[in-house]
Amino acid sequence: MAFPILKHLALSKDPITPYTIEKTKLEVLRNGKIEKTWIDKPTIFKALKLLEEVRLIRAAEQKECRDGRIRKKYVVTPQGVVALLRAYPIHCTFSWQDVRNLAERQMAFLPVIFGKWNYFRQQQVEKIAFKSLFYYPSHLGPDWTGMLADMSERKSLASASSILQSRWWRLLSAECVLRHGIYGMMLVEAYGFADASPRDTPWLRIIRGDAELLEMARKELLRLRLEDEMDDATAYYDRVSKALDGGEWPPPVTDRVWDRDRMQDDAREVRASYRYLVASQIDEGKTPKSFGDVREQLVKEFLDRRTCPKCGQINGTSSFQLAKPCEKCGTRLDPAQLNR
Repeated sequence: MAFPILKHLALSKDPITPYTIEKTKLEVLRNGKIEKTWIDKPTIFKALKLLEEVRLIRAAEQKECRDGRIRKKYVVTPQGVVALLRAYPIHCTFSWQDVRNLAERQMAFLPVIFGKWNYFRQQQVEKIAFKSLFYYPSHLGPDWTGMLADMSERKSLASASSILQSRWWRLLSAECVLRHGIYGMMLVEAYGFADASPRDTPWLRIIRGDAELLEMARKELLRLRLEDEMDDATAYYDRVSKALDGGEWPPPVTDRVWDRDRMQDDAREVRASYRYLVASQIDEGKTPKSFGDVREQLVKEFLDRRTCPKCGQINGTSSFQLAKPCEKCGTRLDPAQLNR
């Protein structure tokens, strides 16, 4: 019942209490059919606890009641919004009105997309925006659906908790990384460019015709160029740049683009650190640095987190994860050091 509750929170104007959820019929997807049903109190509290642990919701307000209990009012987090987008259509559904409400309620997270939703409707490209919004997050960020399943099973709880605390998970689920991930996928690697004429798709016209969308598309183009500079993607992004200026749109992106995060854990952490750095610099209005300029610094920080504090010996990631003795001096290694 986690996703019906998460959706209810995401579409609510104000923070809500478990009591409010208990008094509301929620949409639940069962066997491909939508049912409106009441959810009992124990199920609600269990789902809220799980969602809060995975950081998909947070307590916006809390106060102590007369009987000593803590009364909380919850809101969805940006991570919760992306988790919902990823869960569609298997674990939850969204009507046109649901998406319009989501755009209105969560505008602070995606101002360049959600803030333009009425514009998309006026320009008759809402269908393209809808498909893009729900298609691309399936390739973005950590797998919260799997994490919720693991956290709810006792046998997987320890492993799931360890992943949740890992540095790469925290970086890839950072708000700025998720925001620019969606911007880049919708404005640069976009669904709407795959149909009709490459030179004159409706979605491309919308981007060219709106100064704010065009400016963000150029920023995302720069970000993706920098992130993929080691992946031989320069030619593709050169053609994207020309398309934004009026040229033809390049062929659809290859599977290579979707595989950026499917790499060894060690390499993934360095790449995640760089992605967070670039996204946060764009949010701050700074010109992001290329991977080549900061690679040495990121690798040094990566190695520092794997260095024995007593003798300076570099140990493997698994040695820290399993709290093994240092290879050189035998000091017991601290797993928490990996996440600093």
